[in-house]
Amino acid sequence: ILGSMGSAYCEKGDYNQALNHLEQAIAIERKIGDRYGLAFDLLYQAQTLFLLGKFKEARQINLEGLEIAREMGDEEQRFEAQILAAKIEFKLVTDENAQVRYCIEPLEEMLIHVDPSTVPGQAQKADLHYELWEMLTVLCQKNPAGSPFLSKEILTQRLEAHRQQA
Repeated sequence: ILGSMGSAYCEKGDYNQALNHLEQAIAIERKIGDRYGLAFDLLYQAQTLFLLGKFKEARQINLEGLEIAREMGDEEQRFEAQILAAKIEFKLVTDENAQVRYCIEPLEEMLIHVDPSTVPGQAQKADLHYELWEMLTVLCQKNPAGSPFLSKEILTQRLEAHRQQA
């Protein structure tokens, strides 16, 4: 219940109340060993911190949530955590080479290799791919060489294929 209240406060924009409820939920989930709830609430806490501009704190918490999601084999939470990780790095990293390594390559990987059937809902799929594409576009503009793995043309083709599937 506390985690749900925290996520609801976050959605309303009351980030301090969200963090308060999420911290309580996380403490309980750690105590009782609820790994699924812990991963979910850690990721929501990281998202809330990100929205508050606390990127370093968000990074640390998101990495913990991502690791738990990986251990559990929860593809949906892992996917959400990877997207948030790329957003966080996008805000923190100023070196262009590091942006390629920590932002462009992971986003390309998700954009190209994600199974659209693992992302619930048509609108969410479209939003997700748009968001990934926008981040890649900004990063490629900062780094005209783009990624060493893919050209903008290939990314465009893959995006169109994903849009048709969505």
